Amino acid sequence: MEKKRFILEQLKSDYQEIISNKKLHIDAKNRALSSLMSQIERDFNLPLQSSGLTEEQRTSEELKLYIEISNSRDFTDPWYNE
Repeated sequence: MEKKRFILEQLKSDYQEIISNKKLHIDAKNRALSSLMSQIERDFNLPLQSSGLTEEQRTSEELKLYIEISNSRDFTDPWYNE
């Protein structure tokens, strides 16, 4: 349990570092955020579809962070539509 808490805190720190880095290109930022999402899926055994989540997972800090990271990605930037 302590190891999972440490991993979650590290993921939160990485997330803050990525979103606060104004020098990162939008695509690099989105790829870094997607990578964090993949790490959460692996480390906390989150299923790719919400229908596969247990009740414990639905209310977990891991899922909350996952959703926050997902919502932080931005694909509306003109770079994606050139």
